Amino acid sequence: MGFLSCSFDPCVFISSDYNVIIVVYDDDITTVGRKSDVRKVYQHLTKHFTVTIKEGHSYLLGIEILHTATGLELRQTQYITNILTRFAMENSRPVSTPIDPKAPLVKADESEPAYEKQLYQQMIGSLMYLVTCTRPDLSFVVLFLSRFSSHPLLCHHTAVKRVFRYLAGTHSTSLVYTRRSSMDIPLLITGYSNTDYASCRDTRRSVSGYVFLLNGCAISWLSKKQNSVSTSTTESEYMALATTARQAL
Repeated sequence: MGFLSCSFDPCVFISSDYNVIIVVYDDDITTVGRKSDVRKVYQHLTKHFTVTIKEGHSYLLGIEILHTATGLELRQTQYITNILTRFAMENSRPVSTPIDPKAPLVKADESEPAYEKQLYQQMIGSLMYLVTCTRPDLSFVVLFLSRFSSHPLLCHHTAVKRVFRYLAGTHSTSLVYTRRSSMDIPLLITGYSNTDYASCRDTRRSVSGYVFLLNGCAISWLSKKQNSVSTSTTESEYMALATTARQAL
């Protein structure tokens, strides 16, 4: 049909002939666009594959899609409930922050025996999916705690359990995307970035982060430890990130 894979994501396809965006994940295909063009895409697919069509998305890959009068919301309430139950944290007492700044953590000495390494890695992995999809507020803490995945101690387990306690109190937190009242209103991309100074107690390297918003709604975020002691990120690097965000539109 002439759809081409996008440079910013190989699983997103667009076409100059159809007002449709196609997103592919394994055997799940999501289409967004003009109804008449979406119908043509469905007709083409059904000629070549056995297809089950579900009108109106409400749940996709563990992400709940809520349509409201002003736009839509993305949340992972059920996913959070599932992982809290999986790790026996469903009855935990909620906390207001995902990390305790008064409990500094460092990598363990190799002479100390690791504490339930596989369980720790499973907990971190379940949190990473939240960070990727709908929870930018967890970006820093999950990156931070993932550093100890190769040799966790009891103190690291306590820290990751605090993240689950934070989720217990914020399980319905969502990304809110507001519909424009008029197509004449321009789309505005806003970016924020920050870098701390040599905060890693093991390497003395800095951690930087950014978030880009489209008309006030978060569309891209990242927390990353610097590869060198330098704490500065050049203007050209952030301009490149902004260009990527624009291409995604």
